[in-house]
Amino acid sequence: MQMTRRPVSGDEGEDEPGQRWPGSSESTNVGQRINDIRTGVASDVAGGLTEAFVAGELRRQLAGSASAPTLFHFRDRNGLEVDLVLADGQGRVAGIEVKAASTVRAGDFRGLAALRDRLGDQFRSGVVLHTGSRVLPFGDRLTALPLAALWSPAH
Repeated sequence: MQMTRRPVSGDEGEDEPGQRWPGSSESTNVGQRINDIRTGVASDVAGGLTEAFVAGELRRQLAGSASAPTLFHFRDRNGLEVDLVLADGQGRVAGIEVKAASTVRAGDFRGLAALRDRLGDQFRSGVVLHTGSRVLPFGDRLTALPLAALWSPAH
């Protein structure tokens, strides 16, 4: 779903149950989708916006970095992915998964664990950034951190 799409209904501009997004067979209440974002329920839109925000903030912070890491996205042939991968010139790698949710589960680390296992000692750290407030360890070199950690000293 793109933000620019307009609901298709008999009366344009009204958010009534049963409206359909163009190109979708899904009947949905458009007002509920907007309300989901307002109430903090993670959605595709909120997740995409959060990921884009984090990527932009990392780019801004990396611009002044002495190590000048490069920012990538990782996806393997099995579909496992990591939203943001930082690699420096010495082969050290860190991965960041971004979640627009306040709870983190072990499954949120699947892509990071695959990257860690593939890279071995080159993989320094994997982080799931979330909207909650707790720092939680999730195994070998894997940690869940609140989004606020982007502006905090290294953990």
